[in-house]
Amino acid sequence: MIVLGGKPGADGDDLIEIAFPRYARKVKGSAKDAAPLMPVVRIEAPRTASWQAAQSAAWRSVPARDEGESDEDFTARAAAKFKSIGLVMLVDKLGFDAAIAGVVRELSVYYLALALIRDWTGIVDEAGEPVEPDAESIKALMQVPDIATRFEREVEARLGPVISEGNV
Repeated sequence: MIVLGGKPGADGDDLIEIAFPRYARKVKGSAKDAAPLMPVVRIEAPRTASWQAAQSAAWRSVPARDEGESDEDFTARAAAKFKSIGLVMLVDKLGFDAAIAGVVRELSVYYLALALIRDWTGIVDEAGEPVEPDAESIKALMQVPDIATRFEREVEARLGPVISEGNV
């Protein structure tokens, strides 16, 4: 069915489901034979526009070097900014350029998730209560390394050929 005048994905037909069986858990109070609740994240189909927007937003998050600022001062200021949003720059291990690239990649995954995640099941808070996808909960979810990696792989599997050909 095609809904004319509707927003793409509004009816949920073209949403992509990403399941995380590793995190499946029995729900407290459920029957013994009940299947474990498996977290599932439903995302809008990624498009080159969403990928480009995420990349742009991530790069805009990188502070600009002030005129005359030393490498050490700039590194310290950039590291402090990224730490304030929950990211760590591994300058000592990777070097400055690689550390910035790593932070930008992590931020672009977050911005993609923010743009693409429509809903989910099986994502709960510490009390076991369901959590709605909002900016804060999506950020927390994308800070779980294997979740972020799986999300990124799903998006890249769909956009990879287009991006690798330079058609972005």
